[in-house]
Amino acid sequence: VYLAGFLGMKGEPRLQGRPHRLCGTAWQHLRSPKASMGGRHGENHRTLLNEGEEAEMETFGYKTHGFRRALCIAGYILSCGILLLVFYWKPAWDVWANCVPCDLQEADVVLLRTTDEFHMYSWKKVTWISLSSLDYIRRDSAVVADESSLLNRVVRKPDLKVRCIQVQKIRYAWDLAASRFQKVGVLEESHTCADIHVKFGSGLTSKERDTRKLICGPNTIEVEITPIWKLLVKEVLNLFYVFQLFSVCLWLAEDYIEYSVAIVLMSLLSMALTVYDLRKQSVKLHRLVESHNSVPVKVCRRQAGLQAMESRHLVPGDLLVLERGRLMLPCDAILISGVCIVNEGMLTGKEPSPTRQGHAVGSCRLLGVPVPRLPAPDLTPHYP
Repeated sequence: VYLAGFLGMKGEPRLQGRPHRLCGTAWQHLRSPKASMGGRHGENHRTLLNEGEEAEMETFGYKTHGFRRALCIAGYILSCGILLLVFYWKPAWDVWANCVPCDLQEADVVLLRTTDEFHMYSWKKVTWISLSSLDYIRRDSAVVADESSLLNRVVRKPDLKVRCIQVQKIRYAWDLAASRFQKVGVLEESHTCADIHVKFGSGLTSKERDTRKLICGPNTIEVEITPIWKLLVKEVLNLFYVFQLFSVCLWLAEDYIEYSVAIVLMSLLSMALTVYDLRKQSVKLHRLVESHNSVPVKVCRRQAGLQAMESRHLVPGDLLVLERGRLMLPCDAILISGVCIVNEGMLTGKEPSPTRQGHAVGSCRLLGVPVPRLPAPDLTPHYP
């Protein structure tokens, strides 16, 4: 059974916040009608991330301004950290105060806003990936053999660098042609069944694998065990406990010692139980993910033949070989040859296991249903 692998990652909590009117044109920019279409900052100031999907978000480009940054640092000091606390609760205010709007192609900070009714804000720092370590890549040639591949459109030449952001454990790279951030851990939706067989049916070469791994990243979900002190600080900075603090000060000012002590004891007990529960869940999730990041798989490489490796080294386009027996699939994939039975109970909750058949090159049929083009999967490793 042969599978063309399609990999990806997800999972990261979003920070919450809503825009408010404050001084400065940059703070009011996103609230103006022109801002939704790009406004005076250019058409590329705002684009959509994951357009048409459930995780659709708006992206806005901002560039750090040295003078504003200095003023904010002075404000942190003069306010004894209160301004920093406000920016912790309102991440959008942090960006609007420290940065100026610009086109996304020039931005070093990207402000994200969900398109649902909650309009939750978060921001991400733009990072760079250098391909100069791959000495076989020429500055005037394509990065991968498939000239229509997204990987060729995200590499800036001649310095061979890729601009990217990490959102919910998924890497997005800046598409120079489309002028927007795109997922790089996927194969394009435009691939037909024949394209899949021709381009990936023989496996990837070692150079293609190294290039894809550097740009797309490893096939893992890294879940670190959060230190207890960090959990405690985040819990203390919760708005509820800040309100409790003011309540205690009010009761103490009115000489209600008993009520103040009761509030303090209940708050400490609540924080201790919450931190213990979060720490316990963090450890369990880390162990679960770690065990499924190193699933043994067999991959067919062009010119090198069959190779055994851990699933963390898989890249988009890898040709997986499933032998007889019960195996765990550590990524989303398309069956291109053979027949297998897939247990999807952990995803659907249903007991029956559907039978999967390979996509034929000519007819391109799956379970008897005509499929003109192969849609890109959700690209998320499946964990039992």
